[in-house]
Amino acid sequence: MLTTARAAWARLDFAPLRATLSAAWEVLPAARRAPAPAPEGGLLRVEGPVSANPMSGALFVGGRRLPPPPGGERPTDWIVQTFPSRLRYPAIAPCWYGARADLAAILTEALPAILALDRFPQTAGAVALVSLRLGRLDRMQELLNAGVTAPRAVKVHAWDKLISAPVAWRLETPPAPADLRAGAARLRAAFVGDRVEASGPPLALLAGGEASPLAAAVRGAGVRVLDPDATPLAQLVPAVAGASRVLAGGEGELAVALLAGPAAAVAEVAQGPRDPRAGLAAGAMEKSVEILGGNQAPDWLRAAERSASH
Repeated sequence: MLTTARAAWARLDFAPLRATLSAAWEVLPAARRAPAPAPEGGLLRVEGPVSANPMSGALFVGGRRLPPPPGGERPTDWIVQTFPSRLRYPAIAPCWYGARADLAAILTEALPAILALDRFPQTAGAVALVSLRLGRLDRMQELLNAGVTAPRAVKVHAWDKLISAPVAWRLETPPAPADLRAGAARLRAAFVGDRVEASGPPLALLAGGEASPLAAAVRGAGVRVLDPDATPLAQLVPAVAGASRVLAGGEGELAVALLAGPAAAVAEVAQGPRDPRAGLAAGAMEKSVEILGGNQAPDWLRAAERSASH
């Protein structure tokens, strides 16, 4: 019973409360930034002992926090930092501690960052770290169980632990478009294999799936509707890879269209401000993405049927 209780405690995430309680530390001398070594070729090497914070992935040396990479500022859990419980590895590389954890974040941020480490031979053997918020997602667990990141080991960072090592590596620039394409290729290889034919029915990727307001409008076009964050990868990846047309909703679902075959047509429904992850995905695709109004989506999907009839 005690083991079960400890496991349940480790799975909890009190992020809002921890961020609120930690805010007071940010004005104390303990929060002053340590000078960071100069990165080389977009990669920072930090010699320690060095530890990674579970909320932000921030690296600490000698009790002082290093400045984050550009655009990488996140709240730090000063409670865990002050009263630490530690795990230790020979080398670590914090890769994802973002605010919005979903499949789009996996495909455009976390998985590309993990694979980008492979461009640097010196990081071989370093354990890639991702936050609990991302690591506990079913899609992330499926990906890891399928060996998509192998041979790179990935550790899900428990919220109540510092992870320490003699050396840490940190990417100083966002993953490149080629890293996003490499991540999609790894997923296709793991769940589909080498054959990718865009001969299946058109597919709509919509947050909420059949409950999406757009689902009723496109259902008459003979389209298959899937919610990317609620569909196991063993079903989702083959469906996207084999679809003749892929329509993405406007909440970041375009990231999943990275899995589409090279012959598939891809479109996105414009719904207010574009999710930044959708922009990353569009920039990585080696094809143009059509932008549609919601009322244009059914006709665009029916075009697949008309093409097949000629």
